[in-house]
Amino acid sequence: MVKDKPERRYDLDWLRVIAVLLLIVYHCAIAFQPWAHKISFIQNVELMEGLWTAMEAMNIWRIPLIFVISGFAFASAMRARSVKEALIERTTRILVPAVFCSLLLVPLQFFVFQHYENIPLSYHAEPSYTWFLLNIFVYVLLTVTPLHWLKNKNELPAMPTLLSLPALFVLEAIFVTPEMYANFYMTMHGLYWALPHLFLVS
Repeated sequence: MVKDKPERRYDLDWLRVIAVLLLIVYHCAIAFQPWAHKISFIQNVELMEGLWTAMEAMNIWRIPLIFVISGFAFASAMRARSVKEALIERTTRILVPAVFCSLLLVPLQFFVFQHYENIPLSYHAEPSYTWFLLNIFVYVLLTVTPLHWLKNKNELPAMPTLLSLPALFVLEAIFVTPEMYANFYMTMHGLYWALPHLFLVS
């Protein structure tokens, strides 16, 4: 039996491109902040602290945009895949690159920073800029079975889930109370905020 292949969503492809370009701009701007060296970025001599307001404003919707796109992509992929097929594909496309970057590319970045700052070289592995990939993979593990069950019942509801998101954000504001709303990196706020987006479908 040949499964129907989901129609390619070029609008989501372009949104993904925009999100990645904004990611590059955001991380370039970090070099002009007075705290850049504290997170192992090479800090520019001349600072532009006024950029931070724009960076925060960008982050508030840039990170959610990435998760919304991931949610659409995963739900669409689930329409033509079994649980096993979806897990294998997401492991290959998400977990493997995240682990590779965490163990090899991120340490190389730290080596460059340590050399520039005349700090003794040491191996330092962490998710760094691939943290969102690890988050997405956790969401996949949590949602792949419910999405498969809903698919089999032909009940993949986009609109009810979309309309429920504001209520979830209100609950987060009450119970999680993030100190910095624009900071999603390795925080409960970042973990909680994005999970509902994997239930969004095209």
